[in-house]
Amino acid sequence: MLQSSQRRMAKKKKQLVAAGKGTEKDYYDVYGSDAKPEVQWKLPEKCPRLDLQDFQDLVLWMLGEGKNPSWIFIKNKPLVSKVVLLFIPGLDAALFMSHLSLLRNLKMLCGTPQAVMALSPTTNPASTIGALLTCPRRKRKDLPNDTDKAVKVARTSTKKGPNQQSRVIQKELQEELSSLGSIEDGIKTQKEPTEGSSGDDADDIVANEHSDLRAPNDVSAPAFPASYYVLSKTEMKEHGYPMPDVTSPGSNSELPEGYVMTQPASGKKYPEMVAVDCEMCYTAVGLELTRVSLVDSKKKVLLDSLVMPTNPILNYNTRGITAALMKNVKTTLKDIQEQFIKTVPAETILVGHSLECDLAALKIIHMKVIDTALLYQHPKHNGNFKPALRMLAHRWLQRRIQDGSEGHDSIEDAQAAMDLTLLKVRDGPSSGYAWNGAAQNRKSLIAVLDEHGRRCSLVDRRSVLHQHATGSAHAVVCSNDEEVQTKASAEVNKPEVDFVWTQLADVNTYLDRRAQNPEQNAALVAEVAALKTCNEDDPDSLIDLPISREFELILAKTDERVKALYDALPVNAMLLVVTGHGDTACLRRLQAGIRNMRLKPDALSQSWMESSDSVYEELRSRAETALGFVTIKQATPEECKMEV
Repeated sequence: MLQSSQRRMAKKKKQLVAAGKGTEKDYYDVYGSDAKPEVQWKLPEKCPRLDLQDFQDLVLWMLGEGKNPSWIFIKNKPLVSKVVLLFIPGLDAALFMSHLSLLRNLKMLCGTPQAVMALSPTTNPASTIGALLTCPRRKRKDLPNDTDKAVKVARTSTKKGPNQQSRVIQKELQEELSSLGSIEDGIKTQKEPTEGSSGDDADDIVANEHSDLRAPNDVSAPAFPASYYVLSKTEMKEHGYPMPDVTSPGSNSELPEGYVMTQPASGKKYPEMVAVDCEMCYTAVGLELTRVSLVDSKKKVLLDSLVMPTNPILNYNTRGITAALMKNVKTTLKDIQEQFIKTVPAETILVGHSLECDLAALKIIHMKVIDTALLYQHPKHNGNFKPALRMLAHRWLQRRIQDGSEGHDSIEDAQAAMDLTLLKVRDGPSSGYAWNGAAQNRKSLIAVLDEHGRRCSLVDRRSVLHQHATGSAHAVVCSNDEEVQTKASAEVNKPEVDFVWTQLADVNTYLDRRAQNPEQNAALVAEVAALKTCNEDDPDSLIDLPISREFELILAKTDERVKALYDALPVNAMLLVVTGHGDTACLRRLQAGIRNMRLKPDALSQSWMESSDSVYEELRSRAETALGFVTIKQATPEECKMEV
């Protein structure tokens, strides 16, 4: 037991370390040269399940001035060098238990996981990230309020919720993993070489090497440049942008048939940003271009022209485009492509809303784009749906567009997209997101840590960084899990960084893709229904669902990346791994199907709903029981000898 003088000395040295005037080694004269930080669980037996707020509270206790969590204690806490929070959405407790062999590194290095209650069985990663990276605003006086009481009641309640199996999952998780401990002292792991980046993203990596980007603290701070918001090649592929068939630049023979590609300016002056909007009509081959408008950042119209489609028009599609208006139009798509190429060189940033549709209609490939449909978040759907340009203009520009009796005006729409982009550049990455509307109730965790002098790094996709990079935080842009592993491993070794946030998203990406495939989704539902029928004698027992070979490889690769990140950690660094939720994408799709079938009161739909309700409850109980790991990397015997 330390004396009061020793405790005061330890607190003083902690303050010096936080101010950059020492290291955690300065504590050894207080704790002893053999001292090391250790995790000691203090979970109550009756209600051991945690929630996301518990892990956020642990971060605040370690790096800020939060209260000591009641569920855990960190022995020799001041010796912890930094905290790394790794988010792996989609990996629920049931999936982890049934495929331990694929996740052996996570099991061995991070110790016994604890059951974590997800926000909702139909939540999405954006909501979970928001819960982890934004804190409830505290009142000046710690007076209990209705919310605190509700949380306390929810944690201590012994009643079952709507799901019938979440406690079963929790119990089996504890029983099956009770023998698994934290990493044993003396285990030495060899760091595996990280793989290089794909050829498609070579340019992105070069651009992102200067990624210690910082969001502005105030008006006087430098803003992020417009180039920061340009989509990477990977992001363009994910959102269906027309791309060249090969990555190396060259002639049009490498492009899809009928497409042209913007060319370098070759020393000529060019506009930094140009906004485009197109109007299309329906022909026998689908949508074809009927009007295109280009405006620059000063709202000057660079091009506005009607275009005669190659095929006969079947439906004009856009109010204001009529047969009389198109009667004498002679301009062809090829004419427009030539004018576009002259106006917009490859170096210019092209701005638009759902720009992939405009470029497909123009049959033009341009590799520097800003898409306002991705730049701003839908205020109600938390990233699940793209917001409409009309709604964004009304919400952020206080401007009504597309309201006239004459229909859409492509010049007006292009100007709105340009103004939204300029507003984003002015206000910074965290503007334009739904959670900012509740700023009076929540505060950024990064901002709180910044107030305590803690330096933070966020290593994630651009959309997450736009929303949560604030203060003096480093924003390290990544396009895939491979980049996340490489760049996060570099960030955790920077002595000046106290907190690192990062995310491995491949598991959840696969689940989303499977849910969007009607055949795969139906096969999963049928498989769960069949297994439930075979298990009627014990309806509350867990079902081990078989998974595809592709999913097995994704789990194994994610496990390898966890190991690579752990190996890169400095000694005495704390690693928190939170999975957040399970397969919520399938649940959302099934929920919509049940809702639609309720509108068809026939015998077939009634039978289908009874079966689907059982499947829904099974998948719900799995998805809402996530996992949380807490571990501290210990020095190996060889490292201890080197220190001596």
